[in-house]
Amino acid sequence: MPYTVLYVSNGDDLQENIIQLLVEEDIDVIPVEEKNEAFAVLQEESCQLLLVDIDAPAGTALLRHLLKEAHFHLPVMILTSGKYLTLEDEALDHGLCSILYKPWDERTLVSRVRQCIHSAPLRLVS
Repeated sequence: MPYTVLYVSNGDDLQENIIQLLVEEDIDVIPVEEKNEAFAVLQEESCQLLLVDIDAPAGTALLRHLLKEAHFHLPVMILTSGKYLTLEDEALDHGLCSILYKPWDERTLVSRVRQCIHSAPLRLVS
């Protein structure tokens, strides 16, 4: 079964490297740079993972929105430099699949993505 990852970032060189790495592992990637674009893709495409770079403005906005109103039922993994500790903690309380701190090695990224694809979705905690 082919897997598709929706990847929210700021369109930099890091994004291109991650896309290339995942495509080489037979994982399709849909890159977006805007929160609204991500929601549109989630409504139209069957994605198995939402990969969010929360150092990108769209990534932070999207994650904050999902934590308030989790409409979509899919695993969420975040990439971060570690400067949003409160947001990271809140996401973990909601069942975030994984946090990967920059910099990371390629094998760890691929391994975590594959792990998250098969894990539980983000959930609201009352």
